[in-house]
Amino acid sequence: MGQVLNALPPGPAGTDGAFPYPPRFQTPGLTSEGPSINGQPMPGQWLLKKCTRTFGLQKQRPVYMDGAVLVPTGAEPMQIEYEVRIWESGTFAIFRGLVRTLLKRPAVSLGAAVPISAALGIDDPILKDLGVTNVLVEFVNYPLNPLVSSGGKGPWVGSVGFIEWVAKPKITTPPSDQGIPDPGAVTPSAATNLATAGASVTAGASALQSRAAQALVPPR
Repeated sequence: MGQVLNALPPGPAGTDGAFPYPPRFQTPGLTSEGPSINGQPMPGQWLLKKCTRTFGLQKQRPVYMDGAVLVPTGAEPMQIEYEVRIWESGTFAIFRGLVRTLLKRPAVSLGAAVPISAALGIDDPILKDLGVTNVLVEFVNYPLNPLVSSGGKGPWVGSVGFIEWVAKPKITTPPSDQGIPDPGAVTPSAATNLATAGASVTAGASALQSRAAQALVPPR
């Protein structure tokens, strides 16, 4: 394999071109900016590209009525994706080791006590705000060598995807009462009819018609 020229690592966090993570390690031959997985800082720069929290809602639409009753059904596991950039050959060697040992297919056990034995603890300030602390590896898009991707200029670039793992699913919030109170059956009566605007207009028209009819009757 031909010689690989390392690109210059980016500046410290907060400068132009740096990722929004504080640098954990930045020494010749090793750069680490991004999350920690199982307590180990990930080599290279990890840019969070996908972390959408989708809340489950079921729409119950009544027939011939606008609107709907919204019932919480529970949130789907979050899908997470990082873009990985590696600037030095030494850092890339560490990443290769993690692919063989840590960033691999989750191991599934048939025992009821430990259904999945390869859940990884992840420490990322953004994911922590969204309640994600454990993940499973979903895919690894192996970083391409800069000789292949950019003629030897720039970093290795790949991506790693995870899916949120919850040890014990939680009961979602019960649906709120979205109905309109029923006033109950109303018994029609003369008093209630005269209290309405329509009934008042009708009563007035009837009185006028009665007086007009009496005026047309000749006196005896």
